[in-house]
Amino acid sequence: MNQNPSAVAYTEIYAADGPAAVAYFRRYGFTEVATATGADQHSTLLEAGPVRVIVTTPAARTYGPVSEWLARHGDAVADIALYRDDVEQVLERASAAGLGVHRPGHGGPAVVQGLGALRHTVLDLIDVDPGDPLVPGRAWSPVQGGRRDLSDEGRAEPLREVDHLAVCLPPGELAATAELYRRVWDMEVVDSQRIEAGPTAMDSLVLRDALGVTYVMAEPDPTRAPGQVDEFVKGHGAAGIQHIAWRVDDLVEAVTGFARRGVEFPPAPPATYYEDLAARFAGTPGLPAQLPDLQATGIVLDVDHGGTLLQIFTRAPHQRGLLFYELIERRGATGFGERNVVALFEARERDLARLAAAS
Repeated sequence: MNQNPSAVAYTEIYAADGPAAVAYFRRYGFTEVATATGADQHSTLLEAGPVRVIVTTPAARTYGPVSEWLARHGDAVADIALYRDDVEQVLERASAAGLGVHRPGHGGPAVVQGLGALRHTVLDLIDVDPGDPLVPGRAWSPVQGGRRDLSDEGRAEPLREVDHLAVCLPPGELAATAELYRRVWDMEVVDSQRIEAGPTAMDSLVLRDALGVTYVMAEPDPTRAPGQVDEFVKGHGAAGIQHIAWRVDDLVEAVTGFARRGVEFPPAPPATYYEDLAARFAGTPGLPAQLPDLQATGIVLDVDHGGTLLQIFTRAPHQRGLLFYELIERRGATGFGERNVVALFEARERDLARLAAAS
């Protein structure tokens, strides 16, 4: 039961193989809460504490909008549903900006066109019922008792919230997309970075709203070699969500436990990365003792003005290999450490190179 709703109500993922996607999320401690079957699609609602995911797949022996979407974009995030306390104002701003706005009848939630093939279901924060585990708009059938992954009897480090959503954009679209989200969703640009890794480079902006919804938007530098952002846009056929970052309280514990359950992570950064950490943070209380654990799990670490930031990417588990996940622990840090971003960027580039060599 969702006791403490996040500003991100849920993320909906379209997947060609629904059962495989659901089984994957159970490795993080998600529980199947309910299912809903429509004329051309089947959806499963999963919960891990306040974090909700909906996996939607085409209904058996049918070809409809979900099948068409998957044919164009592959397994990917189709909807970021958001709780808002200013729903009507959002819809008015979206209409004024020329975005598609769908207002279904019978009191269902409104839907706003997002970047690329993404959409945003808008839910009124005033109507949130912490005791109701179901999201509105579909004929849900509760799963009695829920179904958990029992492959590991040890506890799963709980997911606390959606920390941020990473967006890949075609070159030249970053400024306009950020401005659109700033105007429609009343977001603020809180950071900007240029990241270079070998021959590739990208520019990024971090946007955040008053409720804490955060997007990290990135576009590639077209004068440099193609990299992971180009790879995503090409494979997805549009701008979209490259990864979802979930916050945990103890990242070493989470990576260790989730790996036992079958979650795969890229190879750790080279030993020189951790040697550099040891030199940079030699005087930081407790950190030298934890470095072996960080190196063993492949976690990267940086600091900002607020504190320490620990992060790791997963390997992409879905069709086309484009969508993946991130786990993040914040010890007072509020931003995105520049060295962390470079290290994660390089790790993803190495993993893409490995996959290309193996194919």
